[in-house]
Amino acid sequence: MLEEDDDAVAPPPPRRLEVEYSVVWSASYRVPMLCFRAWDESGTPAPLATVAAHLLRASIPTDTAPGSRPDALLLPAAPFPLIQAGEHPVTGIAVWSVHPCEVRNAVEEIVRAEGGEGDRGLRWLEAWFMLSDSVVDLTL
Repeated sequence: MLEEDDDAVAPPPPRRLEVEYSVVWSASYRVPMLCFRAWDESGTPAPLATVAAHLLRASIPTDTAPGSRPDALLLPAAPFPLIQAGEHPVTGIAVWSVHPCEVRNAVEEIVRAEGGEGDRGLRWLEAWFMLSDSVVDLTL
């Protein structure tokens, strides 16, 4: 008989998962930061395993690095977490956020590659949303 590794099994889907997104300015990194919180039908905040299984894009690897923490999704060989638990900078409520490190460089690369005319600030923000949506499914 094979035994299943509890850590490798995805959590069962909650009957209902409520999600609230907000975009805030990271004063430290000087870029927008995607914050979100999720909770089940009883109001219990969603743990990392539920967030990873049900809110992240399927293309995001959820196999965490050895020694990972329950408050952050650390990918192997990554110098910083992909998502992390923290405090919303305006409301003080516990949230998950896409770590803003390297966001500026990634967005700048997208904007440069697309080129084009028009409002650079608008193109930058559109690229930021595209990048954020490639990690967290913003259609939910």
